[in-house]
This record gives sequence, C-alpha cells and structure tokens, in this order.
Amino acid sequence: MDINSLRDEFESNTEWRLRRQFLETNIDSLPLDRLVCLSRCFINMTLYGCSYPTPVMIEVQERGRGLVEEVEAGRKAQKKKQEYSPKLCEELII
Repeated sequence: MDINSLRDEFESNTEWRLRRQFLETNIDSLPLDRLVCLSRCFINMTLYGCSYPTPVMIEVQERGRGLVEEVEAGRKAQKKKQEYSPKLCEELII
C-alpha cells in the first residue's frame, strides 16, 4: 500500500505529515476504509478541536497516542518563537 496515495489534494503539509504518521502507525490493525476515516477524525480533533461520539474519540485518542504529544510540543515551540519581549515590542511600535 502506497500511503502517499491517501493524501487529499486539499491537505496542508502539516495535516498530511501528522495524518501520515497516524496512518503508518495503524496501517496493520484496521481495514483501510476505517483507518482513513479515523485518520481524518484524528486531524480534525488534534488540529481543529472537533469532537465526535465518545467511542470514536476514545479510539482515535488511543490510536494517536504519542502523536498528540508531538503536536503539542510543536505548538509550544512555535508559540515560544512568536513571543517578543516588551522592549522589542515597544521598539517595533515606535
């Protein structure tokens, strides 16, 4: 199975990188149609805060364990890059 063939044309690089990891992690444990569906739920839950029925939420969280932590670490690093000191902000305004 060529996982790259599962990329949707509208997916951003960030979405695809994360969804690909989810697919690779779970490729041997689910039928393909279920895996693709859960991988999309995973992206929607992780990146966009969507929610689904409780059994789906639990399954996606279990199957995405470890990947979510990676996303959170990336968000923290990105946020830290965007922080400016008050002095720098003052200089930028003036």
